[in-house]
Parts: sequence; structure tokens; C-alpha cells
Amino acid sequence: MDRVLDLVFGYGRWGCLGRNIADMELNKVFVELLRRFDMTLLDPTCPWKSKNYSTFLQKDMFVRVTRR
Repeated sequence: MDRVLDLVFGYGRWGCLGRNIADMELNKVFVELLRRFDMTLLDPTCPWKSKNYSTFLQKDMFVRVTRR
């Protein structure tokens, strides 16, 4: 994942100064979402469709999200 982040935030002299803060905020968002909500697939037998165009795109992934 570090190699992908280098493309987004740059590297070396031209790297983003806020990269560490952005990494912390992203980690906090994911942890809080998992802590506060229950997520279940509506149809676990039907996998999502995924394509890669330098960014992964998922389709047909239906999830029920309920507050804990």
C-alpha cells in the first residue's frame, strides 16, 4: 500500500507535508465506522464486480449498515 500512497502524496522533496496527518485521519475514520456500525452483505452468495483503472471500482456490492 505504501507504493500506491507514494503516487498520491508524492515522494521526496515534492512530497505532501500533510501525509502523516491524512494517514492518521483515514485510519481513525475506518476504525470509527467499524466500531459504530454493523455491516452485513445482503446477498453473500453474489460477489461484487471489480475493475481496475488505476483505481479499483466495485459494483453490485450491497451492504446493510445498522447503528450499534
